Amino acid sequence: MKRWAALFLVLLPLSYVLWEQKNSNPVTKLRLKPEQIRSTQRPPESTPPNKITRNSPTSEATPVPAPTPPATQISPPVLAPVVQAAPAPSEGSASIAPLSAKGEKLVRFKMEDGVAVVQGDIVIGVPENPAVDSGVAISPTLKLWPSTEIPYFIPPQLAGREKIEEALEMFADTPIRFVPFAQQKDVLVFEESQGSCKSYVGFVGGAQPIWIAPNCGPAEIAHEILHALGFVHEQNRSDRDQFVEIFWDQIEKEHRLNFEILPDELMRVSLLSDFDFESMMMYPTSIFTLGGQPSMKSKIPSHEISPRKTLSPKDLDRLSKAYGFQN
Repeated sequence: MKRWAALFLVLLPLSYVLWEQKNSNPVTKLRLKPEQIRSTQRPPESTPPNKITRNSPTSEATPVPAPTPPATQISPPVLAPVVQAAPAPSEGSASIAPLSAKGEKLVRFKMEDGVAVVQGDIVIGVPENPAVDSGVAISPTLKLWPSTEIPYFIPPQLAGREKIEEALEMFADTPIRFVPFAQQKDVLVFEESQGSCKSYVGFVGGAQPIWIAPNCGPAEIAHEILHALGFVHEQNRSDRDQFVEIFWDQIEKEHRLNFEILPDELMRVSLLSDFDFESMMMYPTSIFTLGGQPSMKSKIPSHEISPRKTLSPKDLDRLSKAYGFQN
């Protein structure tokens, strides 16, 4: 009897272990990749795959909010204070010499629409003393746009939308791609001008305005867009005296500053090609003249001053050289 009792005590634990192995249900945890998880998801049986029922909430189009218009005014850069006063050009002045002070190149400006304007349509900022009517300032540093894709915004209330769009289309064959504003940080904003058409020269950033006057046509607007891309007037190039003779005595006194040679700091784009007598940035010889006499003439017999109403081949070439390297 004792022998059977001892055998029972030995077999009892072994039988319990065998019973546990037979009835146990171990769980193996699997980590699925995202694509595996998505592939295991099934739509409800009542909705076949890739089909949305008419009454399904997902069939309703989700409204896309319209872009919030950018501020139509930017905070223009404050002009650096300059001690030297600009000498007023006298009647019959033979020329207007470039200004400088302490090694800085200076430009003369007049106030219009609350901003300092050089040569009638180039905006350089706001002077520290907004009460001044005119003065001199250190020439700004010209910057190019960081991307060839440039957003633009035309306020709904601005007249002449068709003219602006026609001007933008002139750049279709350039590296520049104008795209509608969609909450980008930097954007060209077209706004109404109380004076002339005008623009900053080069990239400023933020909501950067181009002022449009009622009498501005597509060619004049494209001219201002070229300013925004870094162009200055052709007759203001630092090398212009090699190609053009200015008749100062035949230019209206208040517009002689429009023929002043600008500093090299502003030539980053304009000097990327030879002097262009056909550029959109070239003044016609009849502008700002006294008694119908020409304001200037070409020094090159084979080239007449004849600015185009569209981008010239050299305008296109300069845009390609300035922005063509970008993606």
